[in-house]
Amino acid sequence: MVLGIEGWTRAAASLLGFRDESFAIRVRKRDLRLRVRDFMDVWVAKETLLDGDYDPALPETGTAGVILDVGAGIGDFALLASRLFGKSRVLAFEPYPESFEILEENLAANGAHNVETTPLGVAGRGVNQRWLSPGAHGASSVSADVDEANAPEPVVAEFITLDAALARFGVDRVAFLKMDVEGAEFEIFRDAADETLARIDRISLEYHDGEGRDHEEIAARLASSGFRVTRRPSRAHAHLGYLDAVRPPGAGAA
Repeated sequence: MVLGIEGWTRAAASLLGFRDESFAIRVRKRDLRLRVRDFMDVWVAKETLLDGDYDPALPETGTAGVILDVGAGIGDFALLASRLFGKSRVLAFEPYPESFEILEENLAANGAHNVETTPLGVAGRGVNQRWLSPGAHGASSVSADVDEANAPEPVVAEFITLDAALARFGVDRVAFLKMDVEGAEFEIFRDAADETLARIDRISLEYHDGEGRDHEEIAARLASSGFRVTRRPSRAHAHLGYLDAVRPPGAGAA
C-alpha cells in the first residue's frame, strides 16, 4: 500500500479517527484516481487493484463481452474492468446510495466510457425491496427484517434476481461475473436458473461463511453447472475467501 497508493497516509489518519470526510487517492500501478471515505475503502481498492483478488478467473486482456460487477461499491473493480476490457460492456450494480454516488463520480473522473451503472441490488427470488443496513467503513448488508428504531439509518433499495438482471439489461452471455455482496451470494446462486448459469463463462466472488452458510454449497452448485471451481481462503479471516469458477471452452453454451 505504501508504494502502490498515493494518499495512503490520509487513509491511515482515518483509521486512527483523525478524518471524517472523504478524500482522494491514486493507485499508481493503474493510474486510477478514486474518492474514498476511509481506510476500508482504500484497503478494498488495494485488494482489487494491487493484490488482484479477482484476477485469477479474468479472461484474457482485451476480450470483448459483457462483464457484471455485482456489489460494485465505489467502483474499484468496474474501473479495472474498464481499463482491461475497453471493448466490453461493463454493468455495475450498487444498491447503497452513498456508494452509488461515489461509484459514478469515480467512473467519470477516470473516463470509464464503457461502464453502465444501476442502483439495483441482486438477490434471491421473492425479493423486490429490502432494507440496506449500513455497517462500518461504508459497507452495507441486506436484511429482510430491520428494527427501524435502532438500525443505523437503514435505507430501502430495489433488488432483482440474477435471472432478471440478464433479462432487464439484454445480456445474452456473460464473459465475467464479479460478485461481492456480503453474504447474499448464497441465495443468489441458490435461486439462479440453470439456464442463467449456463450463460456465464467465468465467475470470481468473495464468499462470506457463517450463520449456517458454507461456500461449499455455492461451489457444488457451480460445479454441477459445468464450471471448474477453485477456492482461495482469506489469509486473515477464516470465514472469508474467494471462489473462482471457469467454464471449459464449449461447455454450457446457451
